[in-house]
Amino acid sequence: HYLRYIDDFVIFSANKRKLHATVRLVMDAVKPIGLVVKGNWQIFPTKIRGIDILGYRYYPDHVLLRKRNILSARRQARKIKNLQNQNKPVSYKMTAGFLSRLGQLRHCNSFNFWQKHIAGIKINKLKDVIRNETRRNSGTGKARRV
Repeated sequence: HYLRYIDDFVIFSANKRKLHATVRLVMDAVKPIGLVVKGNWQIFPTKIRGIDILGYRYYPDHVLLRKRNILSARRQARKIKNLQNQNKPVSYKMTAGFLSRLGQLRHCNSFNFWQKHIAGIKINKLKDVIRNETRRNSGTGKARRV
């Protein structure tokens, strides 16, 4: 079995010899069209290590967000919580970035992260920031003050 997304490629097999043979076939197949397989390809057991692709780490029974993405989401959450606790406005750019992170978190096993870092954030207020900026830029309707 294999998974391909743009330039990322993952090949699955229970047999290491077949995987090595498949890698050689892929290298031979892409050579005539001027492509090269990066030298950092690896063969490893996915049950133990998981597959790190597309911003997530996939395991047979769960999916986690990549560590650097979790750290970034935690920093953003802390900044937004501080601003909301001080009744200061949250910028459109910060709001848009954070809501995008929340979208990422919804596609992985992040219950504990939500409970610890996201629970106190007023997400509806953040959505109002986006809604008001969209209305202001499109010229349709009046923007509400948050």
